[in-house]
Amino acid sequence: MKFLQTSDWHLGKTFHEVNLYEDQQFFLDQIFDELKKEKENGSAYDGFLVPGDIYDRPIPPSNAVTMLSSFLGKIHKEFPELEIFLLSGNHDSAERLSFLKGILSELKIHINTDVVSFMEPVLLEKGNEKCAVYQLPFLYSGAFFDESGNSIKKQDDLYKFACEKIFQAHSQNCPDSSSVICAHLMTVKSIVSDSERSFVGTAEEVNASYFECFDYSAVGHLHSYQTAGKKKNVVYSGAPLAYSFDDKDERFMLSVEVHKDEVPVIKSIPIKPLHKVVRLSGSFKDFYGTSENKELIKKHENDFVEILITDSVVPEGAVSLLRTNFKNLLSFRRESKTELLNNSEILKRTKTVESNNPEVIFEGFISELYGDEKNRIFETEKKEFLMIAKENDWEGGL
Repeated sequence: MKFLQTSDWHLGKTFHEVNLYEDQQFFLDQIFDELKKEKENGSAYDGFLVPGDIYDRPIPPSNAVTMLSSFLGKIHKEFPELEIFLLSGNHDSAERLSFLKGILSELKIHINTDVVSFMEPVLLEKGNEKCAVYQLPFLYSGAFFDESGNSIKKQDDLYKFACEKIFQAHSQNCPDSSSVICAHLMTVKSIVSDSERSFVGTAEEVNASYFECFDYSAVGHLHSYQTAGKKKNVVYSGAPLAYSFDDKDERFMLSVEVHKDEVPVIKSIPIKPLHKVVRLSGSFKDFYGTSENKELIKKHENDFVEILITDSVVPEGAVSLLRTNFKNLLSFRRESKTELLNNSEILKRTKTVESNNPEVIFEGFISELYGDEKNRIFETEKKEFLMIAKENDWEGGL
């Protein structure tokens, strides 16, 4: 069976107050194009997997709802035999996402937002090949009860319980079928970027080994393409867009071929962004003025840009000036000293603090902020600082 996998769309999200509607429509168009290309090549996808965080928030804006509705209608009309699987992540409202799920399932659009029938798969058949697809939405505390009737609280225990029950049912009811599960969770030792830290919410770490009993596990929640577990068959496609200036540039959807008791064949398909997300660092003169780097400016003129200035002083109206060269400048700040420190500077700072000498510490503090030449400007402040230190019995030690 052949599946196309993508996740964590976060439809309706804004990025530094910029509406991403066009950017998100741009990647949805690429998904459609991939489905169409493979159909025309005689290698059509059998299933389309989207394991959670369809929307960015529980109550999505109306244009995000319209976008999803139009996209699902478009791909169903063009690929009526394609089985489509969506489930709720921690950002989705289960009630809103599951609206009309009963009717949509008849159109092969399977939306799962609860655990009522989590052990019941959707069965796909092609020739002599069969595949059972299970869907497990983001699990909250109390989603299941153990054998004693006690509520299961921890997510690690919840997913372990669910996987054991699903695979037990699969072994009894579909022993000749390959098994695929879609789920939304954060596995142990995953790679988490800055954007993901704000998206993780109530997620706890889950042992990926629970999912290795399945032939393939398509998981959502983390925003970078990565595998988990020893068998490497627990796979995050990552988000189709970078949602932080710390996120990696590379974005992918995945083409996955699954066969019973075989290693899945995974092919990453790059997603081209409408706007790249770029962080630039340097002196103000590199980005504006007579010494500006014209090649750099040309390269990033259409990107979403954050600029970190290394200068201690920047001109007034710096943002307005920079936007004449970078029209999509979304963030501007001075690079912090901690971001610039190298090992020798860290050692110098440590020695300054360990000296326990108020005069040395004051001069070191001023030098870090303004440079050594500025020390003489703060003679009055220095005298006041030393006087306070003396009054508090701080003379070379505490």
